[in-house]
Amino acid sequence: MKRIIAIAAVCAALTSAWADEVTVKDNTSAFKNATITGLTGLKLEYTTSGGNTVTKSLDEVEVIKITDHDSLNEAETLYNQGKFAESAKAYATALDRAGDDWHKQLVTVRRLRALARVGPIDQAAKDWLALVAAQGADAFAYAPRTAGEKGSDANKHAIKLLEEAAAQRKGAELAAIQNVLLKAYVAEGMQEQADKLKAALGTKTEAGGEGPASPMAAADVAATLREASDLLKSNPKEALAKVSGKINSFGANDLGDAMMVTARAQQAMAAKAKGDEQRHLLAAAGLDYMRVYAFYPAHASAAEALLQAGEISKQLGNNLAARTAFREVVEHFGQSDQAKKAQAALATIER
Repeated sequence: MKRIIAIAAVCAALTSAWADEVTVKDNTSAFKNATITGLTGLKLEYTTSGGNTVTKSLDEVEVIKITDHDSLNEAETLYNQGKFAESAKAYATALDRAGDDWHKQLVTVRRLRALARVGPIDQAAKDWLALVAAQGADAFAYAPRTAGEKGSDANKHAIKLLEEAAAQRKGAELAAIQNVLLKAYVAEGMQEQADKLKAALGTKTEAGGEGPASPMAAADVAATLREASDLLKSNPKEALAKVSGKINSFGANDLGDAMMVTARAQQAMAAKAKGDEQRHLLAAAGLDYMRVYAFYPAHASAAEALLQAGEISKQLGNNLAARTAFREVVEHFGQSDQAKKAQAALATIER
């Protein structure tokens, strides 16, 4: 999830005396009495009470609280309680009350997380497409996840927006948009369009067809992934380097597999690390697992990726994020082995 400039971009250095609060996903303790100093792209910049300057991707930040911005603070609380519909409404209120450009951009991105889950899909698609146009792959994680009811105006409008955007994009951005469009087609029962799109995305159809090849030769892709996978147990660091060094050469069809390798490699490296290094590696692995699920929800390993993201969150002591991931596994992959494991994991957390 990386690149370009911003709907959430305001390279603004705020000199404020706010006593803000930032909670990072891989650190269960909040940075209280921090000062948010700006947004660059999708990265939040803040200074801790100890005077340290920190930059974090917004998808790594679990909670943001800003003094005198009660509607935003309420929305953040509701979102992290799993009350996504209520949080979307609270974010809308916060957006209406936002004054400065940086604040509007921050609220827009945070609201998109909620809209992506509960809709309406046309508003989520509109905001997300604007974010993709500004941020490129950094915005993929905010893609709409839930379509509206069959025959709804929201679905029809979203399909129109997504089709228009798809006609103007290429590469990874096109694939990300097509993945969202596929969900809308399926929700509307548009089977012919869905089948054509599956073929374009390289998803196996009932006839066993394949989509277009990746920018790397198919044989090179297969060899790289196979060699890296073979190294995961014996030398995960080398496995990570083998894939990371070629990540920009993988096509949309292969990025899901590549990110599974990088996630597993970092998870394996974390098992032998300690302290901050271990936490950093776990957090990086968890984010790669979430990217697989966010970018490629139809990927063969999407359920496993989401399950592992939950396990890593649990290992880091972040039970709220773990519960969210496990519940999503159960909701979206209810008949799978991963769903059974997620259900069991939920029982241990919620006791």
